[in-house]
Amino acid sequence: MTALGTHTFKSQTPEGRSFDFFRTCTLPNLSLHFGLPGWTRLVLQASNSEPAIQHAVAALGALHDHFENSNKLEHKSVTQANNGLDYAAQEFTQALIFLSALLAKSDNRSIELSLIGALMCMYYEALQQNFETAQVHLENCLLVLQSILPSEKNWLSSSTNKMQIDADIIQAFAQLDIDTSCTLGRRSPSLCIAGTALNIPTQFSSITQARQILYTLSSQLHSFMRSTADACKTNLTPIALPTIAESNFLQAQLKEWEASFSAFLSHPTTKFTRQEQQGANVLSIQNKVAYMKAVNCLYADEMVFDDFDREFEEILCLADYLIYLSNGTADGRGAERKKVVLMFEMGIIEGLFWTAIKCRKHSIRRRAVEVMRKVSWQEGVWNAEMMAAVAERYIEMEEEGMEGTHERCGVDGEEARVPEWLRLHDHGWEMNLKARRIEVRAGRRENGVDGEWTWMRGHAIW
Repeated sequence: MTALGTHTFKSQTPEGRSFDFFRTCTLPNLSLHFGLPGWTRLVLQASNSEPAIQHAVAALGALHDHFENSNKLEHKSVTQANNGLDYAAQEFTQALIFLSALLAKSDNRSIELSLIGALMCMYYEALQQNFETAQVHLENCLLVLQSILPSEKNWLSSSTNKMQIDADIIQAFAQLDIDTSCTLGRRSPSLCIAGTALNIPTQFSSITQARQILYTLSSQLHSFMRSTADACKTNLTPIALPTIAESNFLQAQLKEWEASFSAFLSHPTTKFTRQEQQGANVLSIQNKVAYMKAVNCLYADEMVFDDFDREFEEILCLADYLIYLSNGTADGRGAERKKVVLMFEMGIIEGLFWTAIKCRKHSIRRRAVEVMRKVSWQEGVWNAEMMAAVAERYIEMEEEGMEGTHERCGVDGEEARVPEWLRLHDHGWEMNLKARRIEVRAGRRENGVDGEWTWMRGHAIW
C-alpha cells in the first residue's frame, strides 16, 4: 500500500481520496471547540511510514466519506454505496492486523503507535455507533497506560512516564477516561487520583490551563462519587464527617476554579478567537454542572436544584451562543450544519440534558430541550436528538397530572414546580440505536427522602 502521508499517490485513488477526506473533514471533527488535539499531528506523521496507521486513516476517511454523503446517494447505485463501506471495512481489518503485530512488541515506539492506532479504531467504531466496542478499546488502552504511569501522578497535567509516551496521547486517554465516567453511571476514572490536591491559580493563563484543571477536578469528583458518594444516597445511616468534608472540599475547589476563570475572562488583555470563545462557553457549562453534582452527590434530595435557576439559565444562554458560533456563517447568519460531526470529547449536551431533568421550572427545562434539538453535532455517545427525546420523556413522567393552569402556574401566579415526591432521583437508559428507541429508567421516593424507592420505566423514540 502506498504511504498515505506522502504525495506519491493520486487523489483519484481510493487511498488518496480517503486520506484527503480524513485530513480535511475527519480530523477537524475531533474537537469543534478547542482546536485539533495535539496527538493528531502524530497521526499525520505516522501515516507516512506506519502501515497500521495508514490503514486506520484510510478506513476512517472512507467510512466518514460514506456517511457524509449518505443523504446524496439517491442518484448513486446501491453497489457504489456498498463499495465505500466494503473498502472501509477491508482497510480497518488490515489496520487491526498490523496493530496486533505492534502490540506484540514492548518498545516505546510500538506502544505509542498502538495507542495512536487505538484512538483511530475507537473513532471508527463510534462513527458506526458501536460504542460498546469502542469502550473495550478504551479500557484495554487504559490498562496499558496504568502499567507504565506511576500511580501518584495526575496525568492531565504531567508528562513524565517510564516509557516516554507523548503527553498529548496520555491526556487524550485521560480525557476520554473522564468523559466515559460522566456517561456510565457506575464507572470511576482510571488514570487520575481523586485525592490529588490541586493548586488553582488566582487567574488562569490560558484556555488550555483552565481546561486541564477543570478536567482534573472532574476526575476527582467522579472518583469520589463512584467510590463513596453514590452509596450514601441509598444508605440511611448518617454520613461520616470525613465524607462530608471531602464533598465540601470538592465544591470549594470548583468555586475556586470558577473565580479564577472569571478573572481570566474579565482581564483587559484577554482576547479570544471565535474558537476560543466556544471553548470558554463549554468550560463554563461543564463547571456549573460539576458544581451541582458535587452539591447533590451525597443526598437523595432533588429540592436542592431549586436553588440553581440562575445557573440553569446561564447554561442555556451559553449553549445558545455557542451553537450560534458553531453554526454561524461568515456573514453572521445561522447556517444549518449538514455534516456528520462526531466529537471525540464532552461538550454541552450533558449540561443541556442535566438542565432539562434537574430544573423543575417548566419554562427553563422546556427551553433546554429546544436548545438541545438545535445541536448539530454528536459528543461521543451523547446524541443531541436522542437525549432531547429522553429528557422530554422524563419531563412527561415527572409532570404527569400538572397540565392544568392551577397546577402549572401555582396559586400566586408563580410558575409551580414538581413536588419532591414526584421528582425522579435517578436516571438511566438503554439504547437500541438501530430501532431509534431508548428504554428509560427512573427512581422516585414517594414517601420522602427516607422512604423506599419506586422504580419507573418508559421509552422514547427519536
